[in-house]
Amino acid sequence: MEPGKVAKADYTNYQESVYRCLDEIKAAGVLAKQKRIIIKPNLVSNNPPPTTTDVGLVEAIVRYCQEHSQAELIVTEGSGNCSTDKAFEGLGYYERLKPLGILPIDLDTAEIVKLKNPHMPLYKEIYLPKFLLDGFLISAPALKEHGMTTVTLGIKNMVGILPASKYCGLWLFRKSMVHRYNVHQATADICFYRPIDLTIIDGAMGQLRSHLFVSGKPANPFKKTIIASFDPLAADYEGARVLGADPLKVKHLRCYASNLKNGRLC
Repeated sequence: MEPGKVAKADYTNYQESVYRCLDEIKAAGVLAKQKRIIIKPNLVSNNPPPTTTDVGLVEAIVRYCQEHSQAELIVTEGSGNCSTDKAFEGLGYYERLKPLGILPIDLDTAEIVKLKNPHMPLYKEIYLPKFLLDGFLISAPALKEHGMTTVTLGIKNMVGILPASKYCGLWLFRKSMVHRYNVHQATADICFYRPIDLTIIDGAMGQLRSHLFVSGKPANPFKKTIIASFDPLAADYEGARVLGADPLKVKHLRCYASNLKNGRLC
């Protein structure tokens, strides 16, 4: 496993392209050591890809994990703009993953724990689903621009792990309290309470402009691609570049890099 190494594969189909990326970063050996692997797609709503992560990407990740490990596999999400069950059902997650022995979990129904770290810039304490803290975490976002954070990729995808019971209420978005003070620092802090172990970005379609209101149509003028890395910052830098953004100007990535530099890992 090489820190900072990023694999990119031109998209042909999910299984071929995902497998090529994971083989390039030598993921098989890492996955073989795991007892539990948690896959977190971006199902912010029940809108079809590219607004959300295509179930085909997650299916390919599950198959690769099953071929290379004996780990317990969990697919989980906490949707922001609709019930998670509605997103799982409407986007084919129940149908496509059931034959693989996977029943996706709504993390908003899980037991919650409170974590504290007085050294964090914004979230001195945070509530997270307890089961997320034990396992190898794969962030599997769609490649998208975002109206508030420039891009939403592997790191921003972690906003969805905040339990709706604790982070709703600012506006209709079920995780809306993340926007109350500083969404950029909040996003970075979340990923230090629950670090990402592997990022796999679904760039089979990609989406420019608003990630909530332009859906169902390819909106990425760049080459279709899958991106994978054990380094969450390196993966998101590459995804930002594909979208035409300067990653060094993306505020939540700068916040994440600052947290990393200052050793704020929990």
